[in-house]
Amino acid sequence: MVRLQISPPGLPFARQLRSSVAVEISFTPTSTGRPVVHRRAHIFLLSDLFLMCEYMDEKDRLQKAAESTDGQRPDLWLSYPPLAGKHLQAQTGSTRALSHASLFDRQSSS
Repeated sequence: MVRLQISPPGLPFARQLRSSVAVEISFTPTSTGRPVVHRRAHIFLLSDLFLMCEYMDEKDRLQKAAESTDGQRPDLWLSYPPLAGKHLQAQTGSTRALSHASLFDRQSSS
């Protein structure tokens, strides 16, 4: 089991949770041109990171709990590697339920 450490030793600042919300996420990668939809997503917006997770189904949750050596019962998968805040632009929509986030390419073009 892999565990994401939100506040690793030696981090030179105090990382803060800005928002944590269950959402549906859809996007179209330019690499494939095919829409991707995560209906059971959960995002965590920290002071410097954007994390996108997806809720495990009951079968996966029970399997991971059985594999656990420390009694932890995970309920989320990390869907993508953490994204540094410099790659994100977030905007609040006209209602609290509507927001938009633009993610910028992490790879440099040559």
